[in-house]
Amino acid sequence: MKTFRRRAYVKAIKTEKRPAESGEKIVIVKPHHTESENGYKIGDIFTVSEDTFSESIHTTEGLALWNFEYRVIGERNKDNRMKVCKKSGKPFKSGKRVNTVKSIIDHPKVKGEKAYTFYEDDSFVSVVMCEISK
Repeated sequence: MKTFRRRAYVKAIKTEKRPAESGEKIVIVKPHHTESENGYKIGDIFTVSEDTFSESIHTTEGLALWNFEYRVIGERNKDNRMKVCKKSGKPFKSGKRVNTVKSIIDHPKVKGEKAYTFYEDDSFVSVVMCEISK
């Protein structure tokens, strides 16, 4: 675990306020449990071992942290992400005509069909209804 003792260093690190994914580095910005034996403080840096559900993560150091306690260090590599648009030309739930694919899942409503999920919103759209954007 690395620690930055001063808040100025925490603000100087490029971070994003979003749920972390496995393997990403995070920095503590608002500690929830500072009085426990596993106490951590502002500026402590950890590595995410697993993203359990939408409100929390686990670190390789064995801590469970709420999403409001940390920021993800660095920026996602947005250049390598697949972007899609609807074949109909209509916008996605986000209001954008092009969305960035987060994952491909089994369609929750249509058996045997795949669907895209997106970083821009919490929707899913059938792979059949989309095409890769240039």
